[in-house]
Amino acid sequence: MEIKFTLDETDYLAYQLNVSSKSGRIKKKMINYRAGLTLGYLVVSASMFNLNEMAMGYVSLFCGIYIALKYPSIVMKRRKKEYLTQIRELLKNNFGKENDISITDEHIEITDFGGESKIKLEQIVEIIETDDHYFIPFLSGQALIIPKKKTDNLLELKGGMDSLISKLHLNHHLELDQK
Repeated sequence: MEIKFTLDETDYLAYQLNVSSKSGRIKKKMINYRAGLTLGYLVVSASMFNLNEMAMGYVSLFCGIYIALKYPSIVMKRRKKEYLTQIRELLKNNFGKENDISITDEHIEITDFGGESKIKLEQIVEIIETDDHYFIPFLSGQALIIPKKKTDNLLELKGGMDSLISKLHLNHHLELDQK
């Protein structure tokens, strides 16, 4: 099977967001910040109500509730902006360049504008499928990003991924509602 495609910043961003959404450290950090900020505002609110400063008490209470509800979306916007800045800086030379992937019985051969790589199929950890991409992480920590909509033959790609999953008994994670 041979697949040709190009990658742009949105493809790299999708991968980075997918990986970070599964990080236990990031999840724990987000929960702690959210709880700490909410609790802090609620303590200030209670203090203001205790001092008969009703207006400040209600403002603090509103801020605490707002943070409890909106903190994840605020952090996600900031995280996307930070990742996008890094991607544009570090990977700008990769945007729009053609990639060629060939899957044989023993290897995945990757050819891009910078050279060639040959990776043994046994190095594949799992296959993650989202609405727009296949992410194939390897034991080395690297990953292959394959955008579904930018490939030259989507049916061949789907068949090749299904074949890899069954041949190597890989975990296939369907994350089709990911935004």
